[in-house]
Amino acid sequence: MNEMNNSPKLYLVPSPLGENPLNEVLPTIIYSRIEHISHFAVEEVRTARRFLSRLGFKGRIDSLKFYTINEHSSDADIEAAFAPLAAGNDMALRPAFLPLLIRGRFLSPRLTGTILR
Repeated sequence: MNEMNNSPKLYLVPSPLGENPLNEVLPTIIYSRIEHISHFAVEEVRTARRFLSRLGFKGRIDSLKFYTINEHSSDADIEAAFAPLAAGNDMALRPAFLPLLIRGRFLSPRLTGTILR
């Protein structure tokens, strides 16, 4: 759970294209904002693990929880992926999912309300 207050937060984490050193393309504040997060909604687990390891999660990757969301995910799959957020845990996801969230295709009104608080 987020330390500042009782409302869970959904963090949008940019994921750079290419293999440039992350300190060249991402502000260092990104890691400090998400270092406490254990739940990640991702498109591809292998790629996410590699990215988070480069970002600074190396050594604790195996303790993180990944929830796959992609074009094959059903509404129920996606609802389940965001269950940790609904339960009060902070989560992170890639901004590539944002249009789907805005359209409300994947999330029930109850969960959308949790995210948009």
